[in-house]
Amino acid sequence: MDKLQKNSMLPLYHDMGNHIAVLKSICEKGIMENKQDECLKMIDRYLDSITEKYEKTVQNIDSGNITIDLIIRRKLEEANSKNILMVTRMYIPKDMSYNSLDFVIILGNLLDNAIESCELCNNKNSRNISLDIRYADNNLVILLENTYNGMLDGEIGSSVQGKLLETSKVEREFHGIGMRNIIDIVNKYDGEMRWKAAKGVFRTEVLLYGFDAKKTIC
Repeated sequence: MDKLQKNSMLPLYHDMGNHIAVLKSICEKGIMENKQDECLKMIDRYLDSITEKYEKTVQNIDSGNITIDLIIRRKLEEANSKNILMVTRMYIPKDMSYNSLDFVIILGNLLDNAIESCELCNNKNSRNISLDIRYADNNLVILLENTYNGMLDGEIGSSVQGKLLETSKVEREFHGIGMRNIIDIVNKYDGEMRWKAAKGVFRTEVLLYGFDAKKTIC
């Protein structure tokens, strides 16, 4: 798995106490020295600098595909709320022609499974998700990697085998949820779904062949 970027919200939360202390000091100084107008301008400049710094670090989910962007934003917020670091990279055409329901099923189930699997990790500092979506030569590839507690090591399979992920281990109920629905959609596009678990990383790859996007790459 690629080295994940630090969650953009964590630095802001970490420094919030210091920011509040500075703003409080400016307010007190303005009251004591009767320089309220001057201090208000200082506060305004300070808040602008915080906003600018935050906006530069926030992960931008804007591929131009409304449904895809919305489902990913929702799952990103959920991951953030559970202290899971999630990074998304999308190299797909803007306003791509696609079936919204199909992608809600694929991305929703994949990310639900990844989040639930990360929650089972004993080490809260190693809960990571990486989502990569790419389009090239009429083929769409969705690559998802997430950490897990290691009990799935050695599992490997593909939808062309005609079976779901089979394991007697704890995560079976999580990684099995929605897989049949995903595979049904993958088959609709004459595609393939592959999965592999090794060294604490669960990797899922969804390939949709002959996917006509009809637009230029963004």
